[in-house]
This record gives sequence, structure tokens and C-alpha cells, in this order.
Amino acid sequence: MNGFGLGTMVINADTIAEARKSKINLWTNATTNGSVILISPEELQARDFTRLLDHKDFNKRLCVLGIDEIHLLHWWGKSFRPAFTQLGLIRARLPLRRGHPLPIVGTTATLREGPVKDAVCTLLGLKSGQYHLIRRSNLRNDIQLIFRAMKSGIGGIFFPELDWILDEGRNTVIFCKSIHLGFRVACYLWRRANAKGLLNLDKRIRLYNSLNWPSYNTETLGFLNNHEDASITVASDTLSVGWDSQWTEDAVILGEPDDVDEFVQKIGRIGRNRAAGLKPRGILYHTRSALTTAQKVVDQPPASFESTSQTPQSNTAKKKKDETTMDISMAHVLLSPCKPKNLDGQYENPSNDPICLCPRCLAHPRPLRPESCNCSGPACQPETNLTPINNLDAPKKSRKPRARRGEGITPDLRKLATAQLDNLRRALYRNIDPLKYGFLPPEAFFPDILIKSVIDNIYSLQTPDDIIAMVAGYKVLEEHHGELLGLCNTLRDTFSEERKKKADEKKGLQQPSVPLPDESEESSEREHNVEPESVAHEQNSDMEIYDVDVADLGLQLSAGTFRINLRNGTIRVV
Repeated sequence: MNGFGLGTMVINADTIAEARKSKINLWTNATTNGSVILISPEELQARDFTRLLDHKDFNKRLCVLGIDEIHLLHWWGKSFRPAFTQLGLIRARLPLRRGHPLPIVGTTATLREGPVKDAVCTLLGLKSGQYHLIRRSNLRNDIQLIFRAMKSGIGGIFFPELDWILDEGRNTVIFCKSIHLGFRVACYLWRRANAKGLLNLDKRIRLYNSLNWPSYNTETLGFLNNHEDASITVASDTLSVGWDSQWTEDAVILGEPDDVDEFVQKIGRIGRNRAAGLKPRGILYHTRSALTTAQKVVDQPPASFESTSQTPQSNTAKKKKDETTMDISMAHVLLSPCKPKNLDGQYENPSNDPICLCPRCLAHPRPLRPESCNCSGPACQPETNLTPINNLDAPKKSRKPRARRGEGITPDLRKLATAQLDNLRRALYRNIDPLKYGFLPPEAFFPDILIKSVIDNIYSLQTPDDIIAMVAGYKVLEEHHGELLGLCNTLRDTFSEERKKKADEKKGLQQPSVPLPDESEESSEREHNVEPESVAHEQNSDMEIYDVDVADLGLQLSAGTFRINLRNGTIRVV
């Protein structure tokens, strides 16, 4: 906008806080300065915004209301950013011009005909026949669409499908549905990069999400937008709109999106530098059950808008197994033999767009449709320019070898060891450099999967070299391998003590006194004749006691106390 002579002013939580440091009031400046005022939806409820609208000088300057990414009024407005719904109410607060409301200009690349478009128009008070719609094709002909089924579980910590990203050296953004998934993906790539000996990982593998410091995210955007060097950014949905990169070549989406709008928005962020001759790719890794679910969605009877067009499902309760939760638009794309053709149909893209006459498009026109589609759909070309992915098959489960005598680890012992290793993890975390590692959780330095591996192999971890080999790639643990070795030695001794304690308790339980049987229990007694010399007789006023050498009875009896009845020269042992 500045290039066209339009002075701009940005007002959001970050710019307001930064201006306060210099004792500048952006709201006051906006009354008379700036041809275009860019305001975040969250600021529309502020008292300062109300005062701005009521200011005479600002009121006179208002001429149009512009809303970018207008489709978010519906999707984000009813989920995690309700402030977007304020955009629908702001029109009533704006002044009239010659008895008519101020004009509205809304832009988006993903607004399909149907319920979502109707909901947006209703929110803005737009009635059919009273607005002008310009629909251009949103299909990026230069982006190759590749759909692949995941081999690993999306809830796990190993993602070998992504190993090729480290080898190809292309600027890549990996979109993950949750911050938790993004962290697991980043940890896996970091470990693999360490094993490959890659350098400058702090610049090469980055996390972008709302939990990071704003300065860290800003630095990450700098790598994406301004550097040709290969970098990998693992991002949440916060990066799916409002960002364009001229150097990013690949957009990888891990897990099927909620709907086709989300898919198009994410892949549309990349490869914006037409002069660079990039060959961008949009790569979707869907779960193994996605195609089956998609077929069920397509086959089921049409449902109402509220039941099929859901808000993002990451935090919703799980439905019954026989219910499907995939949006119908995403189901059609997954099952389509040609992905671009399906997108054209869903968005009603015109077959031929009028040529844009802006200087940028005249210098670097939009790529034309290829003569033959190169998407990975069954009716099109295979992904020939994608590096093959090897060793993806999960290792076959083998029977766990039987522990040697005295080295078995019971659930109680494993629980005890896990607690002790967790204490070590937290102790190490408290002593790390907060400036270097402070944004990482304790699990990043000593993952649960590594704790389990240490316990499983605790009788093999006898030397410092054993520990170093076990924790290779975990820098903090490598530096404190002596503490881990000492704890392993202590745990082995603790295990031995616990086993001895259990054995003693068990031995005590196996030595009960056997009660004297009733005479009626003839069937449970065994009769043996005993020579007189083998029985020593002692008599008192209350009872007769006989000392019997059990060996003379010809019986093999376990240790314990036995009572013997003597009847007519016969000893009955119970």
C-alpha cells in the first residue's frame, strides 16, 4: 500500500504495547493520520475504538470498510476467535453517506457457494442482489498436489515419512493441527538431523505457534520470507492465513484438514516469487483410515449444514465409531481421481480468468493450466519429482526375550524406576540455561520413550560408554551421563532388595499351620503304617503327642507343621 502512496497504520495488541513504550497513542494518531487503518478484530471491542469512531475528524475521513479473509467470520468467529463476529456488527456503528451505509469490500480465496457464504452474508447484512460478487479462480496452477497415506500413527513420536524433508534442502512449512503434534514432529526431525550431522539446527528447524515469544515467531517469519537458505518450520494453524512466502517451496499438511477451505489456504501460502522459478508442492499426509471415512461420508444421506459443517474438531468429544466427522468437501477431494479438477468444481472456478493488469501480474503472469495434470490422483501423473521415501514400514513386532533369572522387571518395579528417572529429569531441567532452552518442556531433554528404554535395558547399562550410547543426541543427558549411570546402579540395587523382600513375604505365606481334620474327613487323609520304633510317645493329662520321623512314612512333604492322629496303630497325615 505504501508503494501506491497510501499511508498505513497497524493497530493491534503488539503495536499498541510497543507504542506505549515511546509514549505514543496510536488511537489518537489514527484520528488524522493514515489513509488505511489496519485493525485486528480483537480491538473492535476496545473503548478506544469507540472513541475513534465518535471523533469528528476520523468520522469525516471514513469512506469504506475492508475485510480480508472474509471466510473467517464464520469459521473462526464461532470457534477460537469470537472477536471475528464483531466485524459483522461494526457496519451498524459506521456513519451513513447520503443515507446509505458505507460500502464494504471483502476478499478471500476460499468462499464456496452454499451455507458458509450465506452465513457470512447474513453476518454482514448483505442481501442477495444488493452486492456485487467477483469470482476468480483460486487454483494455483504452479503448485503440484500430492496426497499420501501416513505409515506411522499421528499420535506417535516417530514420523519417518518426513525424513525426505531433511535430505532435499527445500524451504518447507509443516502444518500440524495442534501444538502438541507440532512439538513431537519438531523433536523427531531434530533427532534425525542430529543423526545425519546437519548443522545450524536452531535456524534450520523452527517452531511457530502461539506459545512462542512474539520475537521468536517474528524471527521465524524472517527465515521464511527473506532467506533462500533451506529451513523447516513446524507451524500450527496460526500460520495458515495472513502470511505469504516468496521462498517457501513445500507446504506439508500432516493429517487431513477439517475442510477443503483449510487445505487451499495452507497450500496457497507458498511459492509466491514467480520470478524465482520455484516448483512449489502441496503435500497432504492423510491418516490410514481417511479414505474409508471419506467413502462413508460420501455414501451417507445428506445432512443439515450444522451437522456437516463443523467447527475444527481438535478439541471436540469423540463420536461413536459408526459416525463420521469428516467434512463432505474434504471427502470429495480425498476420493477424487484428479485433485485440481475437483477443486475447480467445488469453488466454481472459471475456466479462463481475465488477465490481471496490475504491474506485478503484467511482469510475471500467473502460470497457465498445464496440458496434463501432475497431481497424485489416480487419473493423473504419479509424484515423479518427489524423493522416494524408504524404510517406512514399521518393524515387525518380535517376542520380547525372556529376562534372565533375577532381572525381571515387574510393573511395581517399573513404576518405581519411572518415578526416580522423572525426578532426575526435573532436576536436570531446573539447572539448564533458561535463555537457551527455557521454552522447551522437561520431556524434551529426557523423553518418556527414552525413560522406558533405560528401564528395559537397565541391566545392560554398566559403564559410562553404555549410557552415552543410549542417550546419543540428547545433549543435556550426554553432559550428565554420570548422574544417570549412578541412578541406574542404585535402581539395580533397589530392584534386588525389593525382590528379596517379596520372596520373604511369599515364603511366610507358604508356611501356614494345617488344621486338625475332623474324623468325618476320611477321604482327605492318607493312611500309613509305622513301625513302633519310629514313633516316640509322650503322654500328659490332656493329650497324647507322638514324634514321628516323616522320612519313615515314605512321604515327601514340604516344610511346615503337621498334626498326626493315631488311631488303632495307624497314623493319618493330613
